[in-house]
Amino acid sequence: MKKNINVYEVDKLRSKLAKESKLKELKKTYSGIYPEIKNSNTPRLWDVRNLDSNDFTKSDDSQAQDKLHLISKNLTQPNMKVLNVGFGSANLEKLIYKTHKNIKMWEGIDISKKSVVHANKHFPRFSFKLGKVDDIKYQSGIFTHVIILEVLEHVSPSKILKSLSEMNRVLAVGGTLILSIPLNEDLEKMINEGVNFNQHVRIYTPELIKAELELSGFEVFKTTELISFKKHYKLKKFLVRYIFRGLRRSNGITVYAKKI
Repeated sequence: MKKNINVYEVDKLRSKLAKESKLKELKKTYSGIYPEIKNSNTPRLWDVRNLDSNDFTKSDDSQAQDKLHLISKNLTQPNMKVLNVGFGSANLEKLIYKTHKNIKMWEGIDISKKSVVHANKHFPRFSFKLGKVDDIKYQSGIFTHVIILEVLEHVSPSKILKSLSEMNRVLAVGGTLILSIPLNEDLEKMINEGVNFNQHVRIYTPELIKAELELSGFEVFKTTELISFKKHYKLKKFLVRYIFRGLRRSNGITVYAKKI
């Protein structure tokens, strides 16, 4: 592989290799010798962004709200021990804190100190700490579930396999990883136009995230793709799913995987 190709070509190549199941070749592209999008995801940035974010749990027209409710319905096992990586605005915690009585332990980590203080104040039955996705400070095999929603697109490629391996390490054998990432957001165009407000550094496809998970010791058993609409979300979701199939591309995917 040429070392002088641009950053967008690298991710396109990764997706191609993933689609062709060339995992050995794919793994080589994460060595850090290839260009990466500048990563501006700092604790200071997310001190502001996390606490200014919308409360998706109260929105009637939100793909994000739909995603959280679908994930919540999958958190039904008894005596769950959960780690929420990059919990951010704690929207998932807002949704499940009073309704889920089957949680034995709920931990959260984030790079934002203000988010940690805010979450500990509002959800005292849970525990939140400062932490990094590629260096998780918990013992191996302690959790039944690890959740990481809209975070991996903020992790540089050279750190992604280490991050996924860390999540694999802290999960018990047979434990479940639940993750979500954006799709089809045209990141190259956004960055060229100077509008990368969310500071994404990855271009993902369903095939690529599944391949990264396989490289990190996971087996995918379920996926859900959703489409964003600014208004009338439930109606438009029904129309696209059952009547006008293929009219719109998915804007995000939620992946459920087992540690093997």
